[in-house]
Amino acid sequence: WTTGRSVERSSRVLTSSEFSKGEIAELLGVPGEKIAVVSPAPSLSGVTADFDGCRQKWGIKGPYLLYVGTIEPRKNLARLLRAFELLKEKRGIRHQLVLAGGRGWRDEGIFQTVRELRHRDDVVFTGYVSDGEKNTLYQNAEVFVFPSLYEGFGIPPLEAMAHGCPVVCANAASLPEVAGGAAELVDPLEVEGIAAGIWRVLSDGAYARQLTENGRIQAKKYTWESSAERLMSLCRELGR
Repeated sequence: WTTGRSVERSSRVLTSSEFSKGEIAELLGVPGEKIAVVSPAPSLSGVTADFDGCRQKWGIKGPYLLYVGTIEPRKNLARLLRAFELLKEKRGIRHQLVLAGGRGWRDEGIFQTVRELRHRDDVVFTGYVSDGEKNTLYQNAEVFVFPSLYEGFGIPPLEAMAHGCPVVCANAASLPEVAGGAAELVDPLEVEGIAAGIWRVLSDGAYARQLTENGRIQAKKYTWESSAERLMSLCRELGR
């Protein structure tokens, strides 16, 4: 009720994506003209950690798939783990799956899923990573996978694109909008679909390179400078 009250009293409502704008309009009954989109952008550090040091720290032995984010149910990691197992069993991939990020709420089911996997020794949990470590993980991954069920925006796919890593992400919530056609989109509720999307990128070098090229272009569309200009424009508009 406090959110509804705040929205009612406000002159404008700011949000991060067209998807979120639609959610606010539908769920809170806010007129579309009262809602403005001011997108965030990747905050990329110029520091990159030594990759060999990171490999030794976490036991990364060869090629790997990467996920970056909190370890929690909303991120759909149980299905990603099942998809990884499927790729191991049916496609014989030699990759590890690196899950980089701190533990979140209700994460026990995710760790239980890992314990049930035949290839559980190829799943790597790094815990919290520094900016430099995150950068080197993006730069050396073969595929970045982000099967999240719900995102108001979704920064990690853009970070991966900026670092030249091909992206597979969910065709859900704001992610298609953010990816802008520069990612392989998959149904996050279908384990086989997630596996198929990852395999398409792994098995088709030309397609992976095209995603990488398109991803770099897409990531450049989001900058904090343009966000600041948009916000300043709105402030001036309200100040008239």
